Amino acid sequence: MAESATSREIIRFLREQGAYAIKIHGEAMQTRTVDIFFCWRGLFGAIETKDGKGELSRLQEYDLRNIEKAGGLTVVAYSFDEFKLWFRRIEARAEHG
Repeated sequence: MAESATSREIIRFLREQGAYAIKIHGEAMQTRTVDIFFCWRGLFGAIETKDGKGELSRLQEYDLRNIEKAGGLTVVAYSFDEFKLWFRRIEARAEHG
C-alpha cells in the first residue's frame, strides 16, 4: 500500500478513536518532517509512514527522537496493520495506568 493510502487509513482510524489527527503536507521548497501529528486522550504523538522500502531522513529521525525526549509517542508505520498493533499497545497501557 502506498504511503498516502496508509496515512489516510491511519488518520481515519485515529479520528474514529476520538483523536485529533492531521496530515502534514510538504511543499516542494519545504524541508519535510513527519507525516502525521495526533493528540489522543492527552497523549501527543507523531507518525511517519513508509512503504516497505522507505527509510527515514535525518530530519525525520531528529524530529522523532526529540518528540520522544519531550514525552511524546512516535512510530514509523510500514503498514496500517503495524500501526494498529502499536496503537492497541498504547491503548492498553493508557487503560491500565
